[in-house]
Amino acid sequence: ELSSDKMRFVFSKKGAYITQVIDKYNDKKISISNIGLVPSWAAFDFSAQEILRGVVFEYKSPDASLAIKKTYSIKSDYSLDLTISINDVTLSKQNIYDIFVGTFYPPQKDQVDAQEKANERYQEASLYVNGIVSRKNIFGLKQNLDFDGKILWASLRDRYFCAVISPHNIVNKGVADYTSSGRSLLLRVLRSGDQGPEQYEDRYMIFVGPQDERLLKNFRDSTEYIANFGTFDPISKGLLFLLNVAQGVTKNWGLAIILVTLIVFVITFPLSLKSMTSMKKIQALQPIVEELKVKYKDNPQKMNMEVMELYKREKANPLGGCLPMLLQIPVFFALYQVLMRLIHLRGANFLWIKDLSEPDRLITLQNTLPFIGNEINLLPLLMAIGMFFQQKLSMSNTASSSPQMAEQQKMMSIVMPIMFGVLFYKISSGLVLYWFVNSLLMMGFQWKISRKKI
Repeated sequence: ELSSDKMRFVFSKKGAYITQVIDKYNDKKISISNIGLVPSWAAFDFSAQEILRGVVFEYKSPDASLAIKKTYSIKSDYSLDLTISINDVTLSKQNIYDIFVGTFYPPQKDQVDAQEKANERYQEASLYVNGIVSRKNIFGLKQNLDFDGKILWASLRDRYFCAVISPHNIVNKGVADYTSSGRSLLLRVLRSGDQGPEQYEDRYMIFVGPQDERLLKNFRDSTEYIANFGTFDPISKGLLFLLNVAQGVTKNWGLAIILVTLIVFVITFPLSLKSMTSMKKIQALQPIVEELKVKYKDNPQKMNMEVMELYKREKANPLGGCLPMLLQIPVFFALYQVLMRLIHLRGANFLWIKDLSEPDRLITLQNTLPFIGNEINLLPLLMAIGMFFQQKLSMSNTASSSPQMAEQQKMMSIVMPIMFGVLFYKISSGLVLYWFVNSLLMMGFQWKISRKKI
């Protein structure tokens, strides 16, 4: 076992690889295992000797035809060097070996909670091949995937952590390996020539730690790109920058989320104002539209032309209420990815919330209730109530002259808060806090706009 200030690395003498990495922050093992495993050596019994900030594993075959030495040395809080020395007198199959970046094993149903099970969807393999980062979500992978080309590094990541192996020697093949017992990422190391030299040495840099761009950037070229937030990655990284600045000012992640929510609201305010103004204009014109429908009920084409002419004359755009709102959707999804992956929220407290990366768990019950489980989460309930009143204000601002539409709006004012309350009930309280504060800001804005004459 080796320890840095942040992580603890547990080794197996059989095979000489890292079986577990334990985060010393909460003394929990991360989900990536089998780091540095060479499958063809997995049954070999290595001797172990501790050195200064490291450990040396050695193996010799009974006939002394093969000698292997694996040396692990801690270089920083999250990184190690691995040196593999091989003396292969017979020039055997040791000229080719696979080395594992890591393995994701499926969690045992009786040993894992729903949150950890849900975290499986974040499992991803990424490799830097021929100067390009290749990514593949490997949760649900059903067949092996090959990556061919010069590989600078290969990585596995989950929701918070990643494991990276970067070879000093030339490696031209990586494999995302699927088996029924788990999903792994490995590098296939080939010797030059048909057989290779009798003695050779390979060196690797290993990183195991949080997906923090600042840490990864100092590890190897382009490893900062491992931290990726998906489709809206540039927006997510801009929001992450704002969050880091806000946390530096407020010294509290809950306050930082509120501050960023306010900043995002102010930035998108012109879109919201345009949307609401357009909707109120359309509402004000509804009586005239209804008259036109009656007047030209036998000529739908003429009726449509007259309605469009009315909108044009009054500078009212029927789509004006929707398009600005649609433009805000990428911001929500981008912030969702940031708040769901931000490791700094673990253990971050705010008011009654002890951990912003988890549901707020105001009250823990002795008995389990349907859906709710054994915990009462207050923040999603407050969010649902806030959304209900927001929907009510929205209805008053955009009330329809059609009884059918009015009934639909009334139904939506009940259904939407319940639906969002259900969706957000067991999700990260940091994300719920953002949505709750955003709902309050929107409610205040809608109340203000309702008093404004268009």
